[in-house]
Amino acid sequence: MKILIVSQYFWPENFRINDLVFELKKRKHNITVLTGIPSYPSREKFTQQEIKKKFEDIDLIRVPLFERGNNNFTLMLNYISFFLSGLLFGIFKLKNKHFDIIFVFQPSPIFPVLLGVIIGRIKSCKVCSWILDLWPETLNSMGYLKNKWLKSIGLIFSNFVYGKVTLLLTQSSSMKNYLKQRLPQNNIQLLSNWVEKEFANLKPPEIRKDVKKIFFTGNIGKAQDFESLIKCFSILKNEDVSLEILGDGKHKNKIIKLIETNNLQNKVIFKNPVSLSMLPKFVKKADAMIFSLNNNEIFEITIPGKFQSYLAFGLPIIGMINGESAELIRNHNVGFCVDAGDYKNLAKKIICLSNSSVKVRREMSENAQRLAKTFYSRQHILDNLEKQLNRLKS
Repeated sequence: MKILIVSQYFWPENFRINDLVFELKKRKHNITVLTGIPSYPSREKFTQQEIKKKFEDIDLIRVPLFERGNNNFTLMLNYISFFLSGLLFGIFKLKNKHFDIIFVFQPSPIFPVLLGVIIGRIKSCKVCSWILDLWPETLNSMGYLKNKWLKSIGLIFSNFVYGKVTLLLTQSSSMKNYLKQRLPQNNIQLLSNWVEKEFANLKPPEIRKDVKKIFFTGNIGKAQDFESLIKCFSILKNEDVSLEILGDGKHKNKIIKLIETNNLQNKVIFKNPVSLSMLPKFVKKADAMIFSLNNNEIFEITIPGKFQSYLAFGLPIIGMINGESAELIRNHNVGFCVDAGDYKNLAKKIICLSNSSVKVRREMSENAQRLAKTFYSRQHILDNLEKQLNRLKS
């Protein structure tokens, strides 16, 4: 198949779309990628060599875009600029190309989906979009659409864009069911995040007698509710347990200041982000993994991308989250979970985990890696995606 990938993010930025693109190419599909100049989490993270890198047998088209900056205005400019650059420069560079399918990767924002729909109309081909962050609900959760009229306009616009997509893929079953109520006429299917190939064959971790180090990896943003995590570890100030954060994001500096204000520098520790290939080496030092999301309806139907990675690491998972993620933790006995924002109960659960036996935590470890290798198998999920794309083409 000749597939155009439309994604604001691509290598060297760290998103699963990279793995998907390279796997489709490995399976002998003809791949073109329309993307932006790397800027996540910030452009200075990348060398000119990385930005200008070309890939054998992948036609990579980069268009200019505003940097993300440190405020909502520059972030929105970053979002909109990819859409406008895609229209002005991308369509021109694609003028002599023909495609069977356009595949859109959609975390936030929704604008790449609209760009894919427009290109699809021009090229007379079908459009498939993989939704990781559902709009406008994600905007609402972040407090960007406070006015009821703006919320209504956001919903109408999002429904219009999604309604023009031939096949919508959602990252969770609950998101799929939710979107089907909004768009009953659309073809909506499940495409879960998978365990990255770097983590596919990890050995069972060492389960130590004491739980002393809890790790968080990934994005540091408003949605992750670090304020509640800081409150939790303030309660645990006199306990022999620490939180280590391997990540980056828009709110990192704000969280560092919050840690300093609460005098928790020895309790909540930032580490520099590392590559996926290096992450297992660092995670070996951990006794448990933790993640959290704000108390909001959209996050009840969102499974953070790090969840599958955490399963593969095989360490007990501590969640401060509602919805499908919490159900997975409880139903498969891979750790402990409390309601979103309930930092007091989270502190109690961490102490409970610390007091649990090695046998109990080893069982959680085995359950986690079993779930990673079955339900979130990379091979199984990407095989299923390829079948859906073949059906869409026909």
